[in-house]
Amino acid sequence: MTGMEFLAGEPVQAAYKLKDEIKETFGFTVNIGVAENRLLAKMASDFTKPDKVHTLFLHEIQEKFWPLDAGCLFMVGEATLVKLRGMGIETIGDIAKCDPVLLEFHLKSMGRTIWNYANGKGFEETDQHSSGKSIGNSTTTAEDIKTRETAYLYLLELCETVGTRLRSTGLKAHVVCVNFKNNRFHSYSIQRKLDRGIDSTGEIYREASALFDKGWKKDALRLIGVTVSSLKEDTNVQLSILEKTEDYEKIARLDRSIDSLREKYGKDILKRAVLLKKEEE
Repeated sequence: MTGMEFLAGEPVQAAYKLKDEIKETFGFTVNIGVAENRLLAKMASDFTKPDKVHTLFLHEIQEKFWPLDAGCLFMVGEATLVKLRGMGIETIGDIAKCDPVLLEFHLKSMGRTIWNYANGKGFEETDQHSSGKSIGNSTTTAEDIKTRETAYLYLLELCETVGTRLRSTGLKAHVVCVNFKNNRFHSYSIQRKLDRGIDSTGEIYREASALFDKGWKKDALRLIGVTVSSLKEDTNVQLSILEKTEDYEKIARLDRSIDSLREKYGKDILKRAVLLKKEEE
């Protein structure tokens, strides 16, 4: 909103106007968070619902933010929460007041990251360490998947969902994993650490399909899953010598446009033609 006050007005007023316009135009409610950085704005948007505007400015974090359960903090998953509980940490305020060196001892780089977040430092202000968070999706099929071509269709659909969710975090994935479960309920997986972070649906699918080819045991499958992890907020994009910056930027704009349309009108507003064939079968 910085520099937009002349067009949109004061941020809190603009948030109320946006919330009301969404409700009047589309008939559903949203919560909007207003803060000095994206992290606090995201956290504020999760306060009491529905149809609310909440602020979480830096001078408000002790009153509004610190009393919340530690599990509410962005990037604190179940495994991290168990370790925090073992340290006697119950609230976000406990994380903020804890010695960051102690947190790093128990949680490695994630400890420093969540200490920064608990103290109101947003994504833009913290060192971009790898996070323990992952994003994934899987599908269980009614019939056996026996061919690579059929599996590719499911993989593409999964990568669409994973890519959309990944881009909504503003982070990029450095590890891609494909999970398998056959019709005898035996599970196995294969993953690859990437040379650079990715968030494009096409790139995730390319990595996932290559992993599928390498890891599939040619057995009849009943479940396929795709997970991305080692999420970081990369600011620099390192392309290979075969990739063009212009092409990368076009794909990024296309992904963002598709995400925006699906968020606005529903996920079925745009579909890949190849997935229409899957629905007909």
